[in-house]
Amino acid sequence: MTATIDRATAARPFERRSQPRHKLLASATYRERGRSRSSIDVTDISTRGCRIRAQGAVVCGDHGWVTLPTLGPWSCSLVWHGEQEAGLMFERPLHSAVAEMMSERHETAA
Repeated sequence: MTATIDRATAARPFERRSQPRHKLLASATYRERGRSRSSIDVTDISTRGCRIRAQGAVVCGDHGWVTLPTLGPWSCSLVWHGEQEAGLMFERPLHSAVAEMMSERHETAA
């Protein structure tokens, strides 16, 4: 199963950043409560959350778990979504060194 973004209800609030974001491209999985795991791509990350690319219906406010490379499932909430991307906010922040390490290991071409 692949997660998809519901275009009919897509709404993305203005950009608010509490922590710097690190660009990357990493394969991961996302699972909402009561649903199967879906494949996603993580396109940026901070200590407080990440941006994902996915396909399928998702609902803002839903609680789930994102499994990032080299980390186990990380509790999060879906806080915004657009046409093919969404934002997850981690329940517990990552250590800044972990976010930086993820970015270094999964760099994208600028």
